[in-house]
Amino acid sequence: MKICIIGCSGHFAAALQHGLARGLCAVQAVSAAGDGENTFPLEAMAKRLHVPFYHDWREMLREERLELAVVDSRYDMHAAIAGECLARGLHVYCEKPLATDLSDLDSLRAAWNASGKALGGMFSLRYCSWFLAVQQAIRAGEIGDVRMVHGQKSYRLGERPDFFRDRQRFGGLIPWVAIHAIDWALALGGHCQYVSGMHSAVGNHGYGDLEVGATVQMRLENDVLATVSADYFRPNGSARHDDDRLRVTGSRGVLEARDGRVYLENDLPKRELPLPEAEDSFCEFLAAIANGTHFAWGRDALESTYVSLLARQAADSNATLAVFPR
Repeated sequence: MKICIIGCSGHFAAALQHGLARGLCAVQAVSAAGDGENTFPLEAMAKRLHVPFYHDWREMLREERLELAVVDSRYDMHAAIAGECLARGLHVYCEKPLATDLSDLDSLRAAWNASGKALGGMFSLRYCSWFLAVQQAIRAGEIGDVRMVHGQKSYRLGERPDFFRDRQRFGGLIPWVAIHAIDWALALGGHCQYVSGMHSAVGNHGYGDLEVGATVQMRLENDVLATVSADYFRPNGSARHDDDRLRVTGSRGVLEARDGRVYLENDLPKRELPLPEAEDSFCEFLAAIANGTHFAWGRDALESTYVSLLARQAADSNATLAVFPR
């Protein structure tokens, strides 16, 4: 598949790693997103791959014959760029969140519905080995019916781009970080019906609007309860940048994932589960396009973004919000 890259504010390189190595795609051109990002990684990629580098992504779309765009701009620009790529007949693989406000998300949804093309989000953690092990155990009935889900995302703050200081450009901690754990909860527990949240910028080391702690509470279908925590308080001396955890409580057992390991406790004592081989999100997306099963990718990416934006709104207003289907 002939692809292009637009922007480098997130995980564009990780998205391509296995697709290029396996010969599933070929980069035809690379472009800046025009959002003030450091374009050095993009220019270096273009030089290494011997493909054109553009300063204007619209010019690139006009000049090149492309099939898929990897969109990795500043987060508030995702929806506009992804929507235009879809309108031009390209499939889109977009960094999350797909939008930073609800009106832009609605516009993107309309562009996707009208295009007939595939839309995927970079929710790569759904394909790591520990999440797949949790999912497989649930499907095998090891914990009965899912009743509660808790997900944790904890990162080091480190050095962040300047736009992280501005909510209008960054979007907030919930749509950028907590969205991963929200996505886990929706994948394992079902559609969200009500959401509330809290967040705080206290202790953000002078990063302006940046929230550094957040919690989200959700009531999912079938009365499943889900909670999420996200923070930038992971110590600098910690062994890893991230600390992802997931606990799923069922009607007759519990699954816990921590430090890349998964533990099951049900009628038998607590034990560690074997991990399946990890999959690659981008390669799975390409496969879904090839076999015509890509609709779920767009549906899920839009839903996780929608719930995340409502959770941010709930946190801003100290409210519990109903989640109406879009």
